[in-house]
Order: sequence, then structure tokens, then C-alpha cells
Amino acid sequence: MTHPVGAAIQFSRVSKSFGPVDALRQLDFEAPYGSITVLLGPNGAGKTTTVRLTTGALNADAGSISVLDLDPATGGTEIRSRCGIVPPKPAFYDELSGWDNLQFAARIFDASDAAALEELIDVLPSDELACAAPTQATFPRAWAAVLPAEKSAKRAWILPPDAKWENLVFEFEAEEMLRVTFRQETRSFEPIDLGMRDHRDKRPTDQWALLKILAVCNGVLDYTPEVRTQKKFLSDKLRSSFGISEDPIPYDRRSNQYRARFIIRGAVLRDLSKRCQFA
Repeated sequence: MTHPVGAAIQFSRVSKSFGPVDALRQLDFEAPYGSITVLLGPNGAGKTTTVRLTTGALNADAGSISVLDLDPATGGTEIRSRCGIVPPKPAFYDELSGWDNLQFAARIFDASDAAALEELIDVLPSDELACAAPTQATFPRAWAAVLPAEKSAKRAWILPPDAKWENLVFEFEAEEMLRVTFRQETRSFEPIDLGMRDHRDKRPTDQWALLKILAVCNGVLDYTPEVRTQKKFLSDKLRSSFGISEDPIPYDRRSNQYRARFIIRGAVLRDLSKRCQFA
């Protein structure tokens, strides 16, 4: 990603006082685009005041501030629409339910589309809240911004947001060729396509080997410490390749085994037909 040249945030001789207390005194600093800038200091050093000045929540007594080429004193609304602030302590109204707190916050930020909020949050029968899977239609502008980033990350297959591992069928066509079917569409992948080829010797990694063993063992692997390690790496590779956040091969405590959520077959892998554990 290319970033604009210069400073995303620039303070020039900024001062801010609260009565007799000087929270900031002629502060100068810059936060360049595309970088991580950290403000360090003890309690009372002015870190929170600086953040509030950045977003336009406070106005400086003296000096100049530029954030994304805008003045927070006059362009605070635009700045806040383009920035995110994560406070150290969440502020909720105790007399409101979790759902009511969300609705209240949505109204403050003019998010009047109740249907969008309901797509993001499920209210369980116990009145607890759980994350739902939003559709691409919920936030079209956000998805338009995210999808190009996914392509640049070389995701093997950009699936719809509602895709689940249970919708996928994996089948080996050869030692180094995996056919994946999602609903009515089928694509073929080599180890390099899924990030499972060693860049040094160009051979498939241990994760590819484990995936083949998983195929000939009907999607089930007995637990061993080594399997646990390689299974974690394999799960991470599959998540990044297909963009589904759930663990594709979760651990089942009752059987002490790992069980794939997807269907996987490997009839062509005859040399592994008696090896249902990674060694």
C-alpha cells in the first residue's frame, strides 16, 4: 500500500491548559503516514489530551494542529469519520442492556440503519449478545475497500462472507494438486497457491503432507504433540487462503482427535492409505 508523503498528524507549538494546570506546553511532533507512532509518558503527561486534540474533541489554546490535512477545530467531524479511537476503558450505561447500549451508540454516530446492526449482532435466547456474520450488502463501501486488500494479500480464493468450511469439499487429484469445490464452483490448487511450498528447496511443506494424511484418513487425525503443532500451522494456512475465520480442523475432546469441518478425500494417495497419524 502506498501512503501520501508527509505527516498524517502534525502538532506545532501546541498548548492546552485546564485552569492553572498546563496539560500541554508548546508540543511539537509528527506522525508520518504509514507508520506507528507511540506517545509515552507518566499519568498527567498529556497523552489523552493530545489524542482529544487530534480528534477535535478539545480545542488547543495555542499552536496549530493538522490531521489528514484538516484542522480538528473546524474539521473534527470529518476527521472522526476517518479515524478510529479505542479507549482504555469502555464506557457503558449500566442501566441499559447490551443491545440498548449498541442502539444508543449507533444513534450517536448517525447509524440509523437498524437492519445493519441486527446483521452484525445476534441476540441469543439467554439475552446474551453474539457476533453474527454480516453480508456484503451490510456495508458496501467497507467491502469495496476491503476486497482489493484481500487480493493483494494473495488469498487463494475470495469466498463470500457467509462461506463456511462445511461448504467446501477438498479432493486430491495428484500428490501436488488439490481440487476444492465451493457450492457449484471448482478450482485446483498447488502447494504454492496455499502458501505450503518451502521457498528454499521448492518442496511442499509439512502442512501439505499433513493435509494429504488428513485426506486419506477421512478428515480425522489422532492427537499427538507433533500433530498439534503442525495442525495449528495447517489451520492458519487454510484460514489465510480461504478467508474463513473458524478453525477448519478443531480438536474433539471426547475422541482425542482433530476432525475437519470440510469434506476431504484422497483416493489417489495410495502410499498414505495406512498412515492416519503424522509422524
